[in-house]
Amino acid sequence: MNKYKLLIADHNKDQCAVLEKYFSSVPEFDVQPSVQNGEKALQRAVLGDIDVMIMDVVLPGLDGLEVLYRIKNKGLSDPPKVFIHSAISLDPVLRLSQSLNALYYFQKPIEPSVMCRRVLELLECSAPAKISNAPEFSVVSEDFDSEDVITDLIRQMHIPASLKGYHYAKSCVSLFIEHINTSGYGMTTHIYPAVAKMYDTTPSRVERAIRHAISVAWSRSSPEELSRMFGYAVNKNKAPFTNSEFIAMLADRTAIKLKSKAR
Repeated sequence: MNKYKLLIADHNKDQCAVLEKYFSSVPEFDVQPSVQNGEKALQRAVLGDIDVMIMDVVLPGLDGLEVLYRIKNKGLSDPPKVFIHSAISLDPVLRLSQSLNALYYFQKPIEPSVMCRRVLELLECSAPAKISNAPEFSVVSEDFDSEDVITDLIRQMHIPASLKGYHYAKSCVSLFIEHINTSGYGMTTHIYPAVAKMYDTTPSRVERAIRHAISVAWSRSSPEELSRMFGYAVNKNKAPFTNSEFIAMLADRTAIKLKSKAR
């Protein structure tokens, strides 16, 4: 029996290990060593030696959407089937991933057995691209101030306004939401430099200040508070969120709160 060569691309090594372990037990898959950044995911896709890729949106270097964009524009004769697996549920991200030929969008957290069953179903048929749990696209009314929502979310994480990272994070989230449909608009390539220019500082200082703010939030917030805010169980015995995860999740929570206000 020919097996599907499967690559998992996720910055979280623990998440990779969980999926690798499960899919390795399924006879239809030949699981390849996972990768933790977008550049390596793109390299493997271009090489043409994988059939299926399960990829997060938040990846260092190139994010998942940029990887999809470049795969699509390479004009590969037999590109891998890409399944997105992410905690981000922003409507534009879901729609953009679909337009870039993602076969399915899995919302974290999801049981590996459920994911595996859905992957096999879609691989074994020529169904059009689908998105898991994707709401109808909607535009948030400008009557609601996203900055107020972002501020409230950051304060809930016990990050004091005296920290530079507090202000840098707010600006990063606003830019993330504003440019969510802009392909290639990355955290390190565009957002950090833009915020640095706003505050007359450097991108590296912006990155460090946000990382410090995250460490403060991690130390002051309980696991229950973080889990309620971000919608999945947070294990404080593991490493804190990366900057990209933190900004993406705040943007996601902001969009959800704005839509609930608009109703």
